[in-house]
Amino acid sequence: MRKLRLITCYWPLLLLFLPLPVKAEATARLEKLEALIAHHDRLYHEEAEPEISDAAYDALKREWRRLRAQAEEAGKAPARERVAGRVAHHRPMRSLEKVNTEEELRGFLEGCGKADPNARFHVAPKVDGLAVSLWFREGRLERVLTRGDGERGEDVTSAFRAAVRGFPERLRRGSTEVPAFMELRGEVYVPPDTFAAINAARNEEGAAPFATARNFAAGQLLREEVEAVERKPLRCVIFGWGGTEAGGAPFSTQTAFRAGLRSWGVPVLSPAWGKLQLSEIPDIIAAATRDRREWNLPTDGLVIKAESAALRNVLGATGEAPRWAAAWKWANPAAWTTLERIFLRIGRTGTVTPMAVLEEVRISGREVRYASLHSRAFVESLDLREGDRVRLELAGDIIPTLTDRDAAARGPESLPYSFPATCPGCAEPLRHGESYECRNWSCSRRAFERLCHYAETLPLRGVGKATLRKLQRAGLVATPADLYGLTADQVRKLNGFGKRRTEVFLAAIAAGRGVTLASFLRALGLPGIGKAAAQQLADRHASQLTAVFGEEAPLPFLAASSSREVSLLRVALADGECLAEARRLWRQVYGLPR
Repeated sequence: MRKLRLITCYWPLLLLFLPLPVKAEATARLEKLEALIAHHDRLYHEEAEPEISDAAYDALKREWRRLRAQAEEAGKAPARERVAGRVAHHRPMRSLEKVNTEEELRGFLEGCGKADPNARFHVAPKVDGLAVSLWFREGRLERVLTRGDGERGEDVTSAFRAAVRGFPERLRRGSTEVPAFMELRGEVYVPPDTFAAINAARNEEGAAPFATARNFAAGQLLREEVEAVERKPLRCVIFGWGGTEAGGAPFSTQTAFRAGLRSWGVPVLSPAWGKLQLSEIPDIIAAATRDRREWNLPTDGLVIKAESAALRNVLGATGEAPRWAAAWKWANPAAWTTLERIFLRIGRTGTVTPMAVLEEVRISGREVRYASLHSRAFVESLDLREGDRVRLELAGDIIPTLTDRDAAARGPESLPYSFPATCPGCAEPLRHGESYECRNWSCSRRAFERLCHYAETLPLRGVGKATLRKLQRAGLVATPADLYGLTADQVRKLNGFGKRRTEVFLAAIAAGRGVTLASFLRALGLPGIGKAAAQQLADRHASQLTAVFGEEAPLPFLAASSSREVSLLRVALADGECLAEARRLWRQVYGLPR
């Protein structure tokens, strides 16, 4: 009994020797955050396919820092994992702290001012590309690494040389002596006008456009299968330096560094503003915000740095970011609205694109009702559901994009969106995997998109999408070839078509006869056969193609060529329905085999 009473009185002391549940939960949460942040770092820095917004990522990092500090005090911080197969940077490539408000900006600037009341600052565009480290030995480009995890990066030297235009292989002699070894830090990007041309060509070829310029730039360096529409579409600008063999800072100021780069023939960021007093920075930010559309840079803000290398040494860095630099991010125009419905758009080549129907919202002076959800992976990564309260942004002030959703606003009836297994246009099974597509050439939705592409490409002036929809619903037209069989009596029965409009419409159709072979091939809307490929096929294989479409020659002649455009045409015409449709159209356009 006495032993029982002792146990009853002193049992709470046993808890001192047991792990506290709260501490265990904090450790588990920290480990989960480590893995989650590493996952998002990889998606952003290495694959350029972020799943969450910058604000959501910053919230994860803040929680991680708080729990990490607590764990380090208790000596229970989990070890950080290193990825094998990467190359170590001479100095860590840290990220930048973001300042999103005037208060945060003032705090950063005043922090630098406390270390040096006479501090000067340097401001330049923040390029939204892929950060790289370039090693120069004896003035020659030796190696190019991605940022990776900040400590170690992927070697992309060969891809850099193949995809980046205008960057020197050797530093020329200039006003500044070239160090024996120099590690330069820069950003690889694709100019907006180049990116627009690339996506225009992909749309023409029936390929899905790249979601962002950063996706494309990263793809050129990290994924060999990505093809560009022109040789060397990327650019690289240098914004800083890393390690040197001699150690220490090779330049006294950022402005002197820019001058040295120019003398070596290295591209630098422009515009840029140096030797600024603290009081001048708000005016620079205002001017940059006003003029940024003229820069032809994929920029999402400004980078503000202490000008002096000596001050940078005094300020130092945290484990994550330097204390002497910060990123001022421009906020995209944004609003919260409701995701009313998700539907699938079937393109002419069969690509399935999920689309959002939104509660109409006014944003940046325009009414927005629809937004692309890009891919199945995008929908699943954000866990978007019909009825969700969602954040809509205009990326680059232009493209409607969903960036977040309010999970707390969901009701108990909310269910994950279920992607159908069959095509909503033809009920045939959809192909799942890397691509999400309908493979049925006769699918009514694919056929209608091909019809619209044909009318737009030739062009058949005045034959718009609304008219084609009326013709399709009336059962008068299913493929482009059917347009040439329409009669005046059939067209006049359509709502809104009188005698004069019918005459104009049929004249536009008739103008599509006898077009050039290149125009005909391009208007077919076959995957990969855009303007350039169509012209090459017409220039090199006119007689053979005339025979094939005129049903005088068998298809296998295409096997004699290994060119890219012939390979694409061969794959498309291997589908018997595709070939039959092309031959019917040929007879309508040219009457007889030429």
